[in-house]
Amino acid sequence: MKRILITARLFGDEEEPAAGHVVTLELFRIEGGTWLEIARSETAGDGRLQIDLDPAQLGIEGVAPALRLIEEGQPAPRVLSAGGMVRYDGRRRILFVDFGEIERLEESAYSRPAVEESFSGSPDAVAGVPRRAGLNQHIMLRNLDRNAVLRDAVSRNRVPLGGLVLNTTPAVEVAEAGSPRLRDEVVVKPAADIAAAIPREVDTLKGIMIEKDNLIVQKDQQLLSRTNELNLAKARNDELASRLSTEVERADIAEKKVATFEAQKRVTAPVTSVVAGLGTKLADANAEMKSKAVPFRLGAVKIDVRGRLSEDGSAIVMGDDVRDGSGFSAEMHADAQAERPTSGVTVPDVGGLTTAAAQRVLRSIGLKLAVAQQTLPAGSGTPGQALMQHPRAGESVAHGSDVLVVFGVASA
Repeated sequence: MKRILITARLFGDEEEPAAGHVVTLELFRIEGGTWLEIARSETAGDGRLQIDLDPAQLGIEGVAPALRLIEEGQPAPRVLSAGGMVRYDGRRRILFVDFGEIERLEESAYSRPAVEESFSGSPDAVAGVPRRAGLNQHIMLRNLDRNAVLRDAVSRNRVPLGGLVLNTTPAVEVAEAGSPRLRDEVVVKPAADIAAAIPREVDTLKGIMIEKDNLIVQKDQQLLSRTNELNLAKARNDELASRLSTEVERADIAEKKVATFEAQKRVTAPVTSVVAGLGTKLADANAEMKSKAVPFRLGAVKIDVRGRLSEDGSAIVMGDDVRDGSGFSAEMHADAQAERPTSGVTVPDVGGLTTAAAQRVLRSIGLKLAVAQQTLPAGSGTPGQALMQHPRAGESVAHGSDVLVVFGVASA
């Protein structure tokens, strides 16, 4: 059980909704045997009362608690209603407690008599009764309290001698001075006239009407419970709609970032610039360590660059799809030689050579080997042989320059 939802509706005189009325909800605690106040709320303009409780905070999880509604009174609080209709929604784990429509008795409230002697000292006063449309019980109890003849007739459950008819509208008399005055009293008629005027079928009809009224009250209470459930569902739907809107905005922002990344990763860069840039960083690192008298330096560094090579191996699209076997690896050596010959060297043709053979040929004339790899389609070429080189054979380069050679590798 996650929540307890308390509902009720209060009415006052003339069947008008009791708006702005402060009501206290109490829970009976077995420890100590007393009623404990757990919530206080004020009725809305239509007399409706709704209280939402967390059973975990009350320590009553898994149990339908004993609850009652009370209002302030002197010398003690007055009981509006106790118990209530209970229904549990297992799917949402909500316990609904509906006290129904309550008619406040106001000054006609009365003490509740006890059956057992142990309850005889209880100060509880009945200040509310279930409401019946068209029958104001507050007015009825007030008339009984003020009219001894009527009260005696009701208590004895019989018509007094001479008969009895309650005048429901004030009668008008003319005083001696000629001015009218109102009188609200009991008019006595012969019992025989009453017996002739009221057939026995009236009693049967009253029983049917009471039964129908009770059924209508139950349906109204069920309708109120369903209305509360719909309000909760609407609030939940609004919350989900707000969260969905937030997620859609976040998805749009992410989509724009992905589009930016896709555009940036297709920028073409010369392979020599990539390798030279990395070589510059390597040389700067060695120079930094040398200036700080660090007793070591960076040696051979192998770099695996992922991207798509151009057909002549001179350029690469960084970060693009490499499932076609593109990309290259390069070994860089940080030499500590202070001076290098500046005379030009003719680049030899290393096509078809292995990595070791190409490295020997290039080193023999003062050039360096930069290695790249390309996956060979199934059934074509010889893995391990040089496929292309840059610069091309016959070109003149400075002594100590790098020659990028692309070697074929077998497909996985």
